[in-house]
Amino acid sequence: MPIAFVRSSHALRLTLFGAMALAAALLAACSGDSTGPQINQTIALMAHLDSLRVASPDSESERRTQLAGAITLLALGASEHDVQLTTNNTTLTYSSVAAFEVTDDIEGNPADSAFTIIAWRGDNADTLVTLEIFHQASGLVFSAGGVVLGSSGATGTATAQAPNGTCTSLLDHLPQDVTVPPGIACRLETTTATATGNFNGGTFTLPSQAIKGIRIEGQVGGG
Repeated sequence: MPIAFVRSSHALRLTLFGAMALAAALLAACSGDSTGPQINQTIALMAHLDSLRVASPDSESERRTQLAGAITLLALGASEHDVQLTTNNTTLTYSSVAAFEVTDDIEGNPADSAFTIIAWRGDNADTLVTLEIFHQASGLVFSAGGVVLGSSGATGTATAQAPNGTCTSLLDHLPQDVTVPPGIACRLETTTATATGNFNGGTFTLPSQAIKGIRIEGQVGGG
């Protein structure tokens, strides 16, 4: 599947979810418990990533898009976790957020899904990677400043475990120009994922690993 389709289909899914659970999620965010320090850290991370996004010039539009995507997943309830990624035989650890995105049919049954990881390295996220796994295929987009590279011939699998908790929504901390349609249903979920493909004259590999993220679900045309 061409990388351009991977990127456009991911953007489409993030804008097509229906309306059902935003109010409950916002109430959970305001409840206040022992997760307070983690919430404060996440809000600070969102603010930092947004400052990098705003400071990125127009020539780095892909970087802006990736940073906005990471901020959005954090606001929906994802937490930052390490992930290992190998490019051209070198394995590096990235900070990341992840989401298993499920689109429901009109009867409310899961109809399509994709697992997305947005990862970065360095205090200023000098290197950003977006990896999406769908239907035993995968696509990777790498950006470093104005340099943008995509993968080809990529495969992958993503197996989600049962959801294991509720999301703490921080949508009220989103930057004003980063918007999410109301009502994305969100739960915590761990997904075991692996992927490999051609990249920049060599290969990339996501070694099989359990990745803590969120499950976001909604209905196309809902709202």
